[in-house]
Amino acid sequence: VSGLQNQIGRLSDIVQMLLELTNTDAVQDKEYVLVEDIAEDIITELSDISSKKNIQFSTDYKDAEMYGDIDMIYQVFYNLIQNSIKYNIEGGTVSVLAKNENKKTVICIRDTGTGISDENKVRIFDPFFCVDKSRSRAAGGVGLGLSIVRHIVDKHGGTIMVSDNRPQGTCFIIELPFLKQE
Repeated sequence: VSGLQNQIGRLSDIVQMLLELTNTDAVQDKEYVLVEDIAEDIITELSDISSKKNIQFSTDYKDAEMYGDIDMIYQVFYNLIQNSIKYNIEGGTVSVLAKNENKKTVICIRDTGTGISDENKVRIFDPFFCVDKSRSRAAGGVGLGLSIVRHIVDKHGGTIMVSDNRPQGTCFIIELPFLKQE
């Protein structure tokens, strides 16, 4: 019975993620959003799972802000910070950095986990792609979170890339327009 309940839970997660993906098609009410407000809310919300793994946070986003749909931007930060916790090592660190430069908001979310191989970096934003299926299954992932993140960033006229965080881990770099686009 518990195996059936687990499968029902996974299917429910997939349906929820697909609904989120379809709801990101239209950017709704745009406004200026402080990165600090969003990041601090998410770090607090995810404190239970981060404390279980003894994850520490390093932040630097004083006065950084962006222009966009606050709910969608929240989803981007939530997915990336949650992944940085889930796929991090015990006692690792998650860094959330942001600054405004050249009419863009540049955000970097990095961890000290095992990282992503170069061959997987090419596909990491593909729907249903999981770097390590057994690890994703154990962590509760369905392979849609990063696809949703890329979709939202695209809808905001931004870019996202993944790179290494030397000596170990992953770094997601997002650039979003800082100003209203006429």
